[in-house]
Amino acid sequence: MSLVYFASQEEDMLSQTAARRYQQNSVMTSDPLKLVLLAYDRAITGCCQQDPEIAGKAIRELIVGLNMDAGDLTAKLLAIYQYCSELTRKRQYEEAANVLRDLRDTWAAVRDKVNVTVGNRHP
Repeated sequence: MSLVYFASQEEDMLSQTAARRYQQNSVMTSDPLKLVLLAYDRAITGCCQQDPEIAGKAIRELIVGLNMDAGDLTAKLLAIYQYCSELTRKRQYEEAANVLRDLRDTWAAVRDKVNVTVGNRHP
């Protein structure tokens, strides 16, 4: 193998590392509602790709992110997330994606309303 090949491989690895750092920084500095939306997007993408690992991991992140002290809404969201998880295990991806899209749209509307109320605009 030539030096050009190794230099190219090293450049690719540096680019991937930079992209990962950018993504991590973006997540770490995001507002909480944006993070919820990102988790929904990932779960929906997993469903659309019929990838139970991606969908399941994202749904688990949504579950972990629940504030269990918040009352009734938390219990209802947990039940919905568990239902979506069950749908993906049964390979009923379209139904799971539809439920997740509806929830995502609701959270996006909440985020928009919060940002207008506070006077912030998100990109």
